[in-house]
Amino acid sequence: MKTKNAHVVPLSTGAIEVLEQMAKVKDGELIFPSPKSATTPMSDNTLVGALRRIGYSREEVVAHSFRGIFSTISHDNEDFKYEIVEAALSHAVGTSSAKAYNRGTYLASRAKLMQWWSDHLEKVQNG
Repeated sequence: MKTKNAHVVPLSTGAIEVLEQMAKVKDGELIFPSPKSATTPMSDNTLVGALRRIGYSREEVVAHSFRGIFSTISHDNEDFKYEIVEAALSHAVGTSSAKAYNRGTYLASRAKLMQWWSDHLEKVQNG
């Protein structure tokens, strides 16, 4: 994280299933190691390389684009307040005074958002 603050992310049931599946086949301590070394974490360049191999250009999509896609679709869902979506992205919201006093993490609401997002992605994947 840029801010060096811990960013807690509630996991959806789908994310937990992926992690459990990967834990069964992993080789070493890391769940998603670099393709070059089991002791080095996968970098965003691994994702970028995969995007290029399947045909997306740098002008079409980069690894960071997925944050924008999540933000846009989540903000369009009126079930989730602006602050919840922004907290999920680890964005500070409000004036300097508001940021100084509001230390809310919105974990319960963010857990619902993450489950909704996971379900949404499954629907997109399955048509």
